Amino acid sequence: MSEERRKFVRVSAECMVSFRIVDNAANTHLMPERYDPISSNEISDIATKIRAAGNENDKLHLELLLWLDWKVNYLIKTLIKDKDAPEFPYEAEVVDLSASGARFSSHEQMALGSKIQVRFFLPVLPFNEMVIDGVVCRSRQKESHKSLPAKFDLGVEFTNVKVLDQETIFRYVIKRERQILLAQHEKEKEVERPEIED
Repeated sequence: MSEERRKFVRVSAECMVSFRIVDNAANTHLMPERYDPISSNEISDIATKIRAAGNENDKLHLELLLWLDWKVNYLIKTLIKDKDAPEFPYEAEVVDLSASGARFSSHEQMALGSKIQVRFFLPVLPFNEMVIDGVVCRSRQKESHKSLPAKFDLGVEFTNVKVLDQETIFRYVIKRERQILLAQHEKEKEVERPEIED
């Protein structure tokens, strides 16, 4: 693992990606038709007004609105998935993510050094679908029940990441770090809270 990869914070992530194997350098320039989430501009305008007001309850409403918007967009993406299947035939679940790479859980086994393109978007405003080149730097089979299909743990190092895509990932990482810290704080408060006797 290079020094550059170590300097980026890695957080758990909850999203699906589709990906394809890139046979040669020429294929990396065959960009697919991009999918633009439908409501991100309207939601971004609402988000700006809510943030300007500074009300804590409104911030909670904004978070809910963001997740609903993201889920709707994800549903739309899933419904039109068949159209994208020939271009990005494989799917994986993101286990964790940083600006320099990601770890996926996939049914596809990939050889070390395989070049791939990953297609996904994250629940941060404004929505930005990303198509990022990567190289498989780890590939190992996960333990699973014999009756279940094999799953593989894939480490992917991103290459030639666009500035806009890197900024989107940074925003997501900061958001996830905040969520994780808040969840830990709530757990600690639960442990410290004394039981009230009847």
